[in-house]
Amino acid sequence: MTIGTPTDLMSPVHYTPEDAASQPEQRVARCLCGGGYRAMAFHVGVLWRHNEVGLLPKLDRVSTVSGGSITSCVLATNWADLKLDEETGVATNLVDKMVQPVRQMSSTTVDIWAVLTGVPPFGDSVSDRVAEAHRNHLFGDTSLQDLLDTPRFAFNG
Repeated sequence: MTIGTPTDLMSPVHYTPEDAASQPEQRVARCLCGGGYRAMAFHVGVLWRHNEVGLLPKLDRVSTVSGGSITSCVLATNWADLKLDEETGVATNLVDKMVQPVRQMSSTTVDIWAVLTGVPPFGDSVSDRVAEAHRNHLFGDTSLQDLLDTPRFAFNG
């Protein structure tokens, strides 16, 4: 690549002279957007399809926001327990480890309960109630330190 050519200037990526000798690493990443429960349920389908075609174990990074973060957190929490077929790369237990828990969570009315009971003087805040529901339905006592180093997950609220 020649630095500063007209085609280079059309690219959203701009290289400096220091970049001329380096090549970008070939990695596989997935970004999951937000949208609350709709996004949470939609991204189950995205990751389920990734699994069906053997792409799931090839993921190096997963970056998510909001509803997409809920789904990817369930995947990350259960990543070490996935039973990957060595030939196909398909996790044979993805439905049990990710699909079913997210489906079950999507059938709850956590937000309504949290708002109705999470307003002072009744006790915990709304966010405390939502966090409690996520702990009870999806994550248990798992913390970020419990996750594997690869793939690397970036969770955004």
